[in-house]
Parts: sequence; C-alpha cells; structure tokens
Amino acid sequence: MGAWTPWAAGGVVAACVVMGWVLALLTLPGVWLMLLAATLVNWLWTPGVFSWWTIGVCAAVALAGELLEVVASGFGSRRFGGSGWGAAGSVVGGLLGAVVGTFMILIPLVGTIVGSVVGAALGALVAERGVKKRPWGESHKSAAGAAVGRLGATVIKIGVAGAVGVALLAGLVTGL
Repeated sequence: MGAWTPWAAGGVVAACVVMGWVLALLTLPGVWLMLLAATLVNWLWTPGVFSWWTIGVCAAVALAGELLEVVASGFGSRRFGGSGWGAAGSVVGGLLGAVVGTFMILIPLVGTIVGSVVGAALGALVAERGVKKRPWGESHKSAAGAAVGRLGATVIKIGVAGAVGVALLAGLVTGL
C-alpha cells in the first residue's frame, strides 16, 4: 500500500468518530461504531496506527458508559422512591420512547431525546400504577426520577462518545 494509507485510514476513523457521535446523540450505539472502525483499521488496513491499549481502554470506557446508561433511568426511579417494577418500566419505556420519539417528533435529535425521557417516565408510571398499584403521588415521583435519570443517561452517553472519539483521534495523531 502507498503513502496515502495512514491518511486514508485516519479519514475513515475520523468519519466514523463523527458518525458515532451523531448516533450517540440519537441514543444509538455510536461508540461501538467508532471502536469497530478503529479496530478494523488497526487490524486489517494499517496495523500499528493505534496501540491495542488505546482500543482496549476505549472499549472499557464504552462498556462502562453502556452500563451506566442502562441503569441510570432505573436508578432515578428508585432514587425518587420507585419500586423495582418502576425501575424496570423506566428502562423499557426509555428504549421504546426513543424509537417512537424519533419517528413522531421529526426534529432531528430532539424527538429521540424527548421520546426517551418521556418514555422512561411513562414506563415507570405505568409499572408503578398498573403493576404495583401504588398511589398517584408515589407513582408520579418514580416517573419524575426516571425522567431525570434518563436525561442523565443521555448526557453520559454523549460524554462517553466524545471521550472515546477524542481518544481515538488523538491515537491517530500520536500512534498511541
């Protein structure tokens, strides 16, 4: 391969970092797209452009971010007095809400984020009222906590995507 290979490899990774960050804004797994691109470039196209330590640390950060994202709305529900059912409802509602919001509110990014937050709240509310038969006041608190937690989860996901993207782009420049 010619002298253009490291530059082309960098361009592919940089493009995937940008696409990955946009996907993360949509609450989709954009960090994993970034890591897949970096891994494939490092393994198949330009071996040694990244340190495997860089890819490994980025993968660990991505996994931690995913775990935090999954538990954040459930934690918010629980923190505001919700039950385990409310926490589970908030996780399911947040995922369904993100999908519905993306297609119902056709403003890019806003629909997905609003949908996931509202979905988490509704999921917690339905679980608390419908399954646990809790009073409206307690159910409402659980739903509010789920919404706050889901919004926090979105911020975490965007932050992790930014950190991984910066680390990968820095790895391209430094060879680390």
